[in-house]
Amino acid sequence: MSPAEQAAEMHRDGGTPFDTAVAAHFLRGVVISTPRVFLLARPVRSDEPDKWDDLTHIPDSPDAHYIWCAVGPMPELIAAGLPFADGKNLLAFYGAGPPRVVQFSRLTAHAKTQH
Repeated sequence: MSPAEQAAEMHRDGGTPFDTAVAAHFLRGVVISTPRVFLLARPVRSDEPDKWDDLTHIPDSPDAHYIWCAVGPMPELIAAGLPFADGKNLLAFYGAGPPRVVQFSRLTAHAKTQH
């Protein structure tokens, strides 16, 4: 199964339909799809985690990219386009537990140790 197919499968359990998420990120964020990775991300304010999941919200002065969906090896996701060209150095995401914001440099350092 390709990374894009895996991402689509993750969306089948309810919530936002996959095609809606892809369209929203295509219009206002980043969509990266290769044979090895798939990523949906978009600009957000790191201090507004209650708005990260709102695909219609366009933040004033975003300072981070919210990772909506990422599939594939972290080093390859980084090589495919993180951080993004507009200079934001913060990544926002949900994992186990509360919303998280990390500096991109911490993520790249962690990815290097995983090789």
